[in-house]
Amino acid sequence: MGILVRALAALGGALTLAFSGVAEEAARNPVMTAVDYFSPDDEQQQPLRLTVESLELSIQLAAGYAETNAIIAFRNPTDDELEGQFLLEMPDHALVTGYGLDIDGRMVPGVIVEGKKAKKAFEARIRRRVDPGLGEVTRENIFKNRVFPIQPGETRKVSVSFIAPLSAEQPYVLPLEVSDPVRHVSIKIDGAYDHVSLPEGLGDRKFESGAVIAQDIALSGELKITPAATTATGTTQSHPNGETFVALTIPEPETSPVKRSDNVRIYWDVSMSHMSGIEAELHAIEKALEIYAPDRIELVPFANGVAGKRLRANTIFDTVGRLGSLQKNGATNLERLFAQEQGATGADICILVTDGRITLGKLPDQLLPCRLYTLSAGKNADRGALNLLARRGGGRFIDAAQGDGASQWGLEGVKLSAIRADGRSLLSTAEWINDGNVIRILAPVQTGLRSVSVKINGETLRIPLRPIADGTMLGAVWAGHHLSTMRASAASWADRVALAQKYGVAGPEGSFLVLEDIADYVEQRLNLPASGFNEDERATYLTLIAEAQRDDEEARETRLADVAEQWEELLVWYRTDHSKRPRQKDRGPAFAQSGASAPSMEEPMPAAPMMEEDAAYDLAPAESRSAEAVQESIVVTGARREEVPTVKVAIRKWSPDRPYLKAVQGLCAEEFFSEYVKQRNGYSDLPGFYLEMADVAAECDDPYMAAETALSAVELPASTVDTMSAVANRLMEYGAYDAAIDLYRRVASEDGARPQPWRDLALALEIKAMKYGTSRAKRREILGEALDHLAHVIETPWDGDYDGIELISVIEANRIRDRLLIIDGSGSALDRRLRNSMQFDLRIIANWNVDSVDMDLWVDEPTGERTYYGNQNSRIGGRLSNDMTDGYGPEEYLIRKAAPGKYEIRMNYFRSDIVNPNGAVTL
Repeated sequence: MGILVRALAALGGALTLAFSGVAEEAARNPVMTAVDYFSPDDEQQQPLRLTVESLELSIQLAAGYAETNAIIAFRNPTDDELEGQFLLEMPDHALVTGYGLDIDGRMVPGVIVEGKKAKKAFEARIRRRVDPGLGEVTRENIFKNRVFPIQPGETRKVSVSFIAPLSAEQPYVLPLEVSDPVRHVSIKIDGAYDHVSLPEGLGDRKFESGAVIAQDIALSGELKITPAATTATGTTQSHPNGETFVALTIPEPETSPVKRSDNVRIYWDVSMSHMSGIEAELHAIEKALEIYAPDRIELVPFANGVAGKRLRANTIFDTVGRLGSLQKNGATNLERLFAQEQGATGADICILVTDGRITLGKLPDQLLPCRLYTLSAGKNADRGALNLLARRGGGRFIDAAQGDGASQWGLEGVKLSAIRADGRSLLSTAEWINDGNVIRILAPVQTGLRSVSVKINGETLRIPLRPIADGTMLGAVWAGHHLSTMRASAASWADRVALAQKYGVAGPEGSFLVLEDIADYVEQRLNLPASGFNEDERATYLTLIAEAQRDDEEARETRLADVAEQWEELLVWYRTDHSKRPRQKDRGPAFAQSGASAPSMEEPMPAAPMMEEDAAYDLAPAESRSAEAVQESIVVTGARREEVPTVKVAIRKWSPDRPYLKAVQGLCAEEFFSEYVKQRNGYSDLPGFYLEMADVAAECDDPYMAAETALSAVELPASTVDTMSAVANRLMEYGAYDAAIDLYRRVASEDGARPQPWRDLALALEIKAMKYGTSRAKRREILGEALDHLAHVIETPWDGDYDGIELISVIEANRIRDRLLIIDGSGSALDRRLRNSMQFDLRIIANWNVDSVDMDLWVDEPTGERTYYGNQNSRIGGRLSNDMTDGYGPEEYLIRKAAPGKYEIRMNYFRSDIVNPNGAVTL
């Protein structure tokens, strides 16, 4: 039986302050705020204003791209030590390729680290009050930088490098809004351009020789660089790693117009990620329908597959009105949509309106039965995935953020059939995109090339190549496009992280991390950055990293032997007859008889509201049960007694004091959804809102609505792997096993450096395998995978914070192995030394869904003795696993032969030092 207890994290007020502060600053660019984590004040999380001391921009124009290096200095005007938080809205479709932080007067470049690992390393160093820096890219393609510490009255500098596509139709636009005077501003542009316009404050200064310098000015507006009209150009660049890359920029050739269409079908994404750019998308659809002039217009809303009824529209006005009124809920699953639409007929042209960011499933392999155009105006749109879908479907991707697509609707898709150089084909390694009226092609090539031939729409072009100065720009742009292709094709997370690290590209796969000294890089097993450390420091690093790698190898070699030794100790406990040990009816709440020091039953719990009543398990002999108790009882299947005991579970419903929950109290079905949408306006950016609303829908016995509402949380910008875990846990409760397992797989892929995601995935697979109606062969396949994941948990030497999960997983692995043995005698994935099934009257597992949180499992036994981290073995045979002090769990209580009586289970919520956008911690 699954029991879900939700304990309120004491962070609600702080979270509101942090998010509202950023929202108020949204018009500024860059945004400079700070957080004081160590102040004793109640409002320590409230963002504070930092001042911009200087802003230096150096922009290089070449090969159809603008490469920018920005150096920003900001000052802490307060008397407190702060963490600086810096946001920079970049030009459309910019790619972040560098980040640096000044440490002791020198600018130290960051290295790309897998995203979750980078954040964990950064936050661990904040607690030590040392000098880390973290540079990330948000889903809206905003650069986010965290710096710690900034001492009172001191100035810190950060640098960020990014590359943006450039053409006459797509100029370089960088918003600059700084209301307080900036002491020093410098803008330099190198390369050919047609026109430059400066933000207010600089507009009256002359832009001479590609530079402008000013002091003590405020900025308002944008820096805009417009190049000359595009002609076919080819550029090569040697990368520092020895590779060479070619970039081709080709004006789109003329294409025959598509004939008027009788039938147009519009697939409209109603998932929660499709919340921005809608007005521009509707305007583009209006233009498309004017051009196609169809007799029939069909509207298909979708999220996790087709969502609700297909709609008919009679006019363009009717179409725009209906689409604009569709409410959002759930998460995107294009694979399921395309599979469901395989039998659909009656459309010549299909328009898929979505951001292309896939939450569930993968990019579909199938084709829709119509010519497909993809459309998005979202800043977070995955242009690579949308271009790929349109190319496969014979249409085009229309970027509505750049206009209504008037010049492209009704045209066939561009067909790139050949790229050749020196007799070799480059097509298999090339990345290309139809970027409005420009075709952009990038590919790795051999050095010394003078020309490339390209066949587009049946026409062959020979393009001469011109080398530019050695650098990382073209390699990084190619890698950025290739990462998009890899995401679309469901490439492994590890391969994507490796590519991002090789070419220094920040994004979903990795963030830039700056650490203080070589010991930090060794501890995290990271390569030193290319600059920022002298030869002696690099020699020391090589010695230390070699020692660390030897330690890692030794840990891998001895891991199974260590687990087997612990397992033997557990078997000794399991075989011990604890019934012969002396018992007392009342041992008292404070361990008077045990000799162990422990917190009393009244030890203070957190100040945040908790459950009104602790969970209690009451084991009573079968003959004493009432008829009412029989209806609610659960048989303990492993009991070794003449009488089979029952378990009554009593747990008071948790009722957080949330205004939006009060608003939907007692509402179900359409009334609930209507009020939920209304309340969403005030909480739409917080995952916790959707998780708690999903619980309300579940209480209405509406598992579909509950699942769709919970899935909405995964689509938000604030969503993390912890959000995915929390949603997956709920989906398992609601019976949406496939969607839950999909999310568990993503968490295991993206956060696989800790063991919990692999165990979560294994246990979810086990539940799915035992679902009624699953065939014998399928059950064997699913259980085999589950056992493999648990073996991975058991055999891998993890961070010491997770000690204890291996024995818990061995018990679960043996249970799955027993199931496999019953099916066909398989189950060999478990090491022979660990094969030994155990049965318990009572087994309690506690897991929670966030990092940096210490929860302690306490079990008060019928004798009055408390089993907890200071008293792990009770006199009647209760046993508690290793104390997990740094997040996620699990912790486990076992008793083989349970004495009748009441067992009170409590969770002591010891600490949390993170702001959790997912709302209450889920236990």
